[in-house]
Amino acid sequence: MNFVSKFLDRVEYDNYEDFAQNCKLKIPEKFNFAYDIIDEYARVAPDKRAILWCSDKGEEKVITFKELSLLSNKVANVLTSKGLKKGDIIMTMLNRRWEYWVTIMACHKAGIVIVPATFLLTEKDIEYRIKGAGVKCLITINEDPVIKNVNDTKGHKAGDKFTIQVKFPEDYHAENLKGKDAEFDIVVNSVSELSLPEVNEDFVKVFGVKDGSLDTFKKELRKNMERELNRAKYTITRGKLFDALVAQYGEFAVPEAYVESEKDRLAKNFEQQMRAYGMKKLPDSLKKDDMFNDEAVKSARLGAIVRKIVESLGLTKPSDEFIEAQLEQIAGAYEDPAELKEQIRKDKTQFDAVQNAALESEVVAKVMEKAADGEEEMTFDQLVNHR
Repeated sequence: MNFVSKFLDRVEYDNYEDFAQNCKLKIPEKFNFAYDIIDEYARVAPDKRAILWCSDKGEEKVITFKELSLLSNKVANVLTSKGLKKGDIIMTMLNRRWEYWVTIMACHKAGIVIVPATFLLTEKDIEYRIKGAGVKCLITINEDPVIKNVNDTKGHKAGDKFTIQVKFPEDYHAENLKGKDAEFDIVVNSVSELSLPEVNEDFVKVFGVKDGSLDTFKKELRKNMERELNRAKYTITRGKLFDALVAQYGEFAVPEAYVESEKDRLAKNFEQQMRAYGMKKLPDSLKKDDMFNDEAVKSARLGAIVRKIVESLGLTKPSDEFIEAQLEQIAGAYEDPAELKEQIRKDKTQFDAVQNAALESEVVAKVMEKAADGEEEMTFDQLVNHR
């Protein structure tokens, strides 16, 4: 989804000078990045990749906007259930882990201030920062073998003091500590366990329900779940229908111009994704036509099939009903859906995209009316997490 029109007075400029002189940001009075960007992406593009995390050890984790939204909600609930509130300060030592970004979004939602810290800090450094900033909570991760030795503290109670023997691994990130033996003096300040938060006004407000009403929260939750369910059902149905159409018509020749156009589109999308991950210049090996050829041919054939169906149905443009449904899917979760719908209608690029999606949706609906009967039962989780 394009959020540009929401935060800029103008979205089109004649040249760079025009942009540099006249581009003005309009930030909402109560703007919250986690709610206004991450959660909105989670509603309208839940499967869009938000984070691609890779470690030096070859580990990889992909997190979608939907997953980032849900995980940050969970972390925010844990923090508030522990008594942390808006304005409180926490410190993180997450060593470039993906959990860092989840924690940041959680703190945005709960209004908590975050102080990031490196794993290379000494005990004195950590103590200095905690006292100087008034840190109320330290979040770290059980990643390094050194930290795993903290498991030896099980069975102790608050106030206990003891020492543990550890050995830094040979591949430890700090050169001066690799393979070295060390002792850690441990002081147990408190012992606690995870518990489900109380569903009260403070809990409800974490989810953006301003009045803190449980009834309002339930209505919003049901509305969002129904929107997510409808989106998931359409996505699965659309995918299965298009696969069936390609299988039914089989292989056939399509104009080379169609295939080249699809190659160009796929290559540009791929390049945008790679640049988003920090790759400034793509290797030539990733620009070869044959890399996208099979997918481009399949997509071109599907496009030809859909165009033929559109022609046979006599559809020259989408109906108002399907256009409104697309607009509602995008704007329904906003505080003022009518205002956003009007902004989209005024923006030619955005409205063209809405019309194309509406036409596709109408084609799917009309073809499904003539499809053979058949049902597949799936749970809500299976539907919305379908890949």
